[in-house]
Amino acid sequence: MAIKILMPKLSDTMEEGTIISWYMDEGDEVKAGDAIAEVETDKAVMDLQSFSSGILRKKLLEPGQAAPIGELIAVLGTADEDISDIVGGGAEAKPAAPAPKPAEEPKSAAPAPAAPAAKPVEEKPKAAAAPSPAPPVESGEGRLMISPAARKLAEEKGVDLAKVHGTGPEGRIVEKDILDAAGTSAPAAAAPKPAAKPTPTPPVAAPAVPGEVKDLSQMRKAIVRQMAKSKAPVPHFYLTMEIPMEKALEVVAEVKETHPEVKIGVNDLVIKAAAESLKKFPQLNSSYVEENKVKVHKAIDIGVAVGLEDGLITPVIRDCGNKALKVIAAEGKVLVERARKRGLQPDEYTGATFTITNLGMFGVESFIAVINPPEAAILAIGTISDVPVVAGSHVKVGKRMMVTLSCDHRVVDGMQGAQFLQEFRHLMENPVGLVV
Repeated sequence: MAIKILMPKLSDTMEEGTIISWYMDEGDEVKAGDAIAEVETDKAVMDLQSFSSGILRKKLLEPGQAAPIGELIAVLGTADEDISDIVGGGAEAKPAAPAPKPAEEPKSAAPAPAAPAAKPVEEKPKAAAAPSPAPPVESGEGRLMISPAARKLAEEKGVDLAKVHGTGPEGRIVEKDILDAAGTSAPAAAAPKPAAKPTPTPPVAAPAVPGEVKDLSQMRKAIVRQMAKSKAPVPHFYLTMEIPMEKALEVVAEVKETHPEVKIGVNDLVIKAAAESLKKFPQLNSSYVEENKVKVHKAIDIGVAVGLEDGLITPVIRDCGNKALKVIAAEGKVLVERARKRGLQPDEYTGATFTITNLGMFGVESFIAVINPPEAAILAIGTISDVPVVAGSHVKVGKRMMVTLSCDHRVVDGMQGAQFLQEFRHLMENPVGLVV
């Protein structure tokens, strides 16, 4: 029996997939568990495994083509099985039976009946000759009864008044009678000519801008869908704070010197400080799930935004509130490396409860991030800059980092967001407690 292979749903946010390549050709034998194709989802490139065995009879997508979830992309079957009813009449389809010829009409031996005799044309009575116009009516004093306008019109048209029959009151000749005699119809009242409108100048077409139109990648399509769920319906508000970073940089340098096997960076301190702050202010570790309901998450699962060539992905470090800094750093590095190779599994980049995005390595001083629903907040990290700092009566060079917290106002209020940032700043100013 032929088996349909449909485009699977490989992640919660996936709506369609693109075939990157086929591992097998039509006619190859497939065993259950074999990877038959490489599929690009909205976040990763994954193998498509077959759950059945058989011969790969038909591939319905070429590499580079996309299909929505649940659409037929391939067919398994036996070598001689007819699959035309599944693939819709492809190469496997049987030729259709010839249509039966229409039955010939039986020939009649009887001669064709003679055409009916034509009916004699009935002569219509000739119309009575139109009576000649009555002579114009004269008044009792011998004066012709005609309106002044009709008289003037008769002179213009050259009409003999003796041959005009008046149709006005008491046989009076009117303008219509003159026009009828002259063989013209009554002139319509001349409509006033509209004022001439200036001829509009046709718009000058903008010159075509050279460029190439490309289809969005699956990742970029997912970003489009997700951002449409965020910026418009989610009421954002933003809080920005400057963080002193001298001690944090000292701790990172000291760990690198005393424990070279432990690889930590500033971003790892940021993740750990955010997790500890979320413990005190769990409202920011929540989600607006439906009308008048908020879900407060028990675990603190922090997503770390990683930029790729055609979008971004957020690998998730699970249960950051109960992990040591060195564990967070080690797990984060593995996840980020795999994310850049598009090798994450769906459970490794979905389900974050809070997100951190850092553009400091690009020299960006500060920026505002868009919340990734259903999360209630996202923390944007800027670069560490040298700034003048007043210390007592003199000015010195200080290390400062700008952070901006974006919050969903349906879940978080300004005071809660400010308290979170206060705690975050305190921990970054005293980072020794994050290391032990």
